[in-house]
Amino acid sequence: MRFSFAAAVFALFMLVPAAVHPDSDPASGLADIELADTLMRSRSVPDWLAAKSKYDRVLELFSDGDIIDPALVGRAGYFFQTQQYTQAEVDLCRVLLRRANGDICLNALQLYTNLKVAQSRINEAFMSLQRIKLHPGPDEKFSHIDNRIDLLARLYIFKTDPLRINRSFNADTTALESLDMFCIPLHSNSLYAADRKGMLVEIHPESGRTIRKTAIVPGIRNINQGQDSELLFAGDTTIGTETAPIRFRGYEFKKIVDAVWTTPGEYWVLDRNAKGILQFDAEGMFRDLKKGFSFKGDEVFCASPHGGTWLLIPVQQKILFFNYTGEMTREMGFQTSGYTMLHPVDMAVDGFGHLYVLDSEAEAVYVFNTALTNIATFSLAQIGLKTSNSSQIAIGNDGGFYLGDRKAKTIYRLD
Repeated sequence: MRFSFAAAVFALFMLVPAAVHPDSDPASGLADIELADTLMRSRSVPDWLAAKSKYDRVLELFSDGDIIDPALVGRAGYFFQTQQYTQAEVDLCRVLLRRANGDICLNALQLYTNLKVAQSRINEAFMSLQRIKLHPGPDEKFSHIDNRIDLLARLYIFKTDPLRINRSFNADTTALESLDMFCIPLHSNSLYAADRKGMLVEIHPESGRTIRKTAIVPGIRNINQGQDSELLFAGDTTIGTETAPIRFRGYEFKKIVDAVWTTPGEYWVLDRNAKGILQFDAEGMFRDLKKGFSFKGDEVFCASPHGGTWLLIPVQQKILFFNYTGEMTREMGFQTSGYTMLHPVDMAVDGFGHLYVLDSEAEAVYVFNTALTNIATFSLAQIGLKTSNSSQIAIGNDGGFYLGDRKAKTIYRLD
């Protein structure tokens, strides 16, 4: 029998054990995923890019579903935050086709639901929520799902069904001199209210019970979402958390209109004298977007939980959206063929990313999806509530509306 030289080389090659990539140990892959997940939670754009690089590396080196599925969900989270929805859907579908239950499946379904809402594919979002609801596990783990289903039904099915006053909290019951401002941080089950005298209370939204009361710096103008469940306070010339002021190198504020902590890990500040949007990262580095705005003092910031920031400029009759890099990507006027807003005074965003605009003159709340389509309108006058330029709105993590009336010193919970 004759052997060719090529056959001999092939036979020799088959006797040599296949090389194993030194980094393809399962433990190293899981460690990379854990580090990438941590980087995504840091909400810094460079950290997001580093996280995606680690997810990509894991997916390149491994084929075991127990390793690549959490990497796919993590990378889908990156794509979702950066609004690359098609890539996010591809990664999530790869996981959901393989898994029927388990924590990885549940994480994929929750992200898939948010993705479908962002794409205005609401039937698919409902189906995803129903699949989560049928997921095996302790009831308390999924107690929020009914609230999320009810919220989508209110916005996309019932649309104009009247709200009703469920309960109210006033200055007397909260031990405040006045109710000048309030907010509900993302991922928090508490409502926070404060007065200009420097007193803050944390309120249980169901019972109205005051959980705690604490002194803050007097002269605070606004409370907004801070990092994670923190609060961010804005005064005339300072911003800070409940425990300490935040210092930024090389910049002194002149007249703060509003401030917010955004998803990419930055503080955005409207300074009336700067005529632009000021951005500061966690290290205090300064960036001025210089959009050439002229601020009157009634402008409102509102951070989206999915990345980016909304800005209401009443004097220009505009609502603008800036993505996580600071680029203005969407613009909405007060009047189109689908709606007419008369005098918007405040905004809020729910966990799906819907924008709620409170119009004090129309005494109504307009709701817009991420494509800026008006999907629902709710009358406040219909249930006997009066609004003014000082009225405020917040959306609870259970989907409930909260309307603050400074004149009546009352916060109303609407369902």
